[in-house]
Amino acid sequence: RTFPIYGEALVRLIDFIRTLCALKSQGNKPKVNIIAHSMGGLVVREAIQRTYPQRSATAADEAINKIVTLGTPHKGVSFQL
Repeated sequence: RTFPIYGEALVRLIDFIRTLCALKSQGNKPKVNIIAHSMGGLVVREAIQRTYPQRSATAADEAINKIVTLGTPHKGVSFQL
């Protein structure tokens, strides 16, 4: 598996959750808040930086309200000895 596959799966999951919420509340699709840890943060990043733009959309306009990542190595980790 690769990050693009995980990014696409996350976007589909977000859309499913938003659709389900809209059906239950009989209203509009709400935006979601995401809390991600470690590699989950990298998957979220893949979705917002590549998957949504490939769909000619932005995550903020389309589906995501806020994102919190914990322990995600966004630019890697370096140790200085």
